[in-house]
Amino acid sequence: MPIKTPFLYQSLAKEFPSVFSARRKNLRSSIIKLKANKVCLFSPVKGLNDKLLASIKELGDPSFILAPNHYHHAAIVEYAEQFPQAVLCAPDFSIPRLNKVTGLEFSNLDSLLKQLPKNVSVLSPKGLKTGEIWLKVIDDKKTAWLVVDAFSGPASPDSTLYESKAELLKTFPRYGVNNLEQYQAWVDQQLLSDSPQLLVPCHGAPVYSDSLVDQLQKVMDTGFK
Repeated sequence: MPIKTPFLYQSLAKEFPSVFSARRKNLRSSIIKLKANKVCLFSPVKGLNDKLLASIKELGDPSFILAPNHYHHAAIVEYAEQFPQAVLCAPDFSIPRLNKVTGLEFSNLDSLLKQLPKNVSVLSPKGLKTGEIWLKVIDDKKTAWLVVDAFSGPASPDSTLYESKAELLKTFPRYGVNNLEQYQAWVDQQLLSDSPQLLVPCHGAPVYSDSLVDQLQKVMDTGFK
């Protein structure tokens, strides 16, 4: 039986001490530690409560709330009210739509980039139409990708266990991709460069596997036919 995970931000594994995650049903939010005891919330999920707030504040000062594409905004208003000091940020392409649908004001990523520690960087996939960005985290010589809608994990029950098989979010080819050839070429090059072992998607379970590169290449090869 899988071990039920409370909706709290928790470390994913000792191999990745910089990555914290919380999951409600099949939606996942993550937290990345920044400089000076600050943290960034990556695609927050609805459902704030006292215990969840405490789990966030234990990790540091919530200084940034990141909407990583123009669809992932459902919880932004809730979090912005709770953390009024936090900078709301998003990719340039996504800002006009996010401002309109939330009634809030988003900034670009410039101020966040200045606060990223050396082991965290932003990836900007080419060929997409949602403004989606990913985060790359390197811990203990291992690499994690925090993605949004581009890939997913199995929709298994909440558990503390990793899954071992990456998937393609079914709606992504239609709603996420603008230029498939450009996107595929970018992903191929990034996989070759990064060789990630951990995939932390916003949809489904995290996937941790030494064969993750091969899996993601297969997803790319078969998922868009």
